[in-house]
Amino acid sequence: MLRPGLHTSPCARTLRLVSVMCTRSRGRAPTLIRGSQTGADWRARLSPDPAAGAWVALGKFDALHRGHAALAAWAAARPGVPWLISFSGMAAVLGWRERLPLVAPGDRARILSAWGKEFGVTPRELRIPFAEVRGMDPEAFLRLLSKDLGVAGVVVGEGFRFGYKAAGDTEFLARRGAQLGMEVCIQELVTGAEGEEAVSSSRVRDMLAQGDLRAVRSCLGRPHRLVLAEGANIECPSAAFLNQPPGPGLYAVELGAGAGAGQARISARGLEILAANQSAWEPGRGGHVDFLERLDG
Repeated sequence: MLRPGLHTSPCARTLRLVSVMCTRSRGRAPTLIRGSQTGADWRARLSPDPAAGAWVALGKFDALHRGHAALAAWAAARPGVPWLISFSGMAAVLGWRERLPLVAPGDRARILSAWGKEFGVTPRELRIPFAEVRGMDPEAFLRLLSKDLGVAGVVVGEGFRFGYKAAGDTEFLARRGAQLGMEVCIQELVTGAEGEEAVSSSRVRDMLAQGDLRAVRSCLGRPHRLVLAEGANIECPSAAFLNQPPGPGLYAVELGAGAGAGQARISARGLEILAANQSAWEPGRGGHVDFLERLDG
């Protein structure tokens, strides 16, 4: 049984404790890697250097929360190119109700870039079409990583499952991954800043719906940013939201476009900016709002 916080190497069958989760290789020059990979080219090898390979973190990565950052930090500290691998189109394939993402698609690069400044290398993203891998058993998926994508190492969180009907677990990943030449790290789940339950995208979504910005910030490690579509004004309908807003309430906010601090109300109708440098908020331009604190509860 593989215990959290341990990792395996194809060169050693024994497990060894990971004492420092984010140790960076000495002498490695910081590298900035931009962009993402999706669509028809997703099966291309992830590293231009076959000898170095790529380190990948596997997960949903919807919230880009502190737990995801810990996985990305581990991958970034290893040789090769760090990648975050997730799956697109799961809701449509599985018949789930479509929901707004927790992070607007156009805002993800900002967060990854901030991580890159901390890690010394910016992770790239690969979104694999879920419809193309849904029927893969765990063995086939690991062979896809090792043989097709040229993955040298994999890092996942405790309890991660994969493959058709989630048949693969971390124990199989560690054992079979090593046999296929991949190093595998299983990380303990990250808890909230005050030791609450494990950080997860589901927890972020629930706390956001309740307007509990303290818990949301504890999970994310940053204020929640709501991104608005072009055409949004100081009063805009919920149809202009590009990601999930907080629940109904009055909030202290920081506005984009140089508008500074202010207040905003979220209701069933949408967003209303109540007090700020409204002249700097250009009508119809869209923008973003960082939610700092709830003021009415």
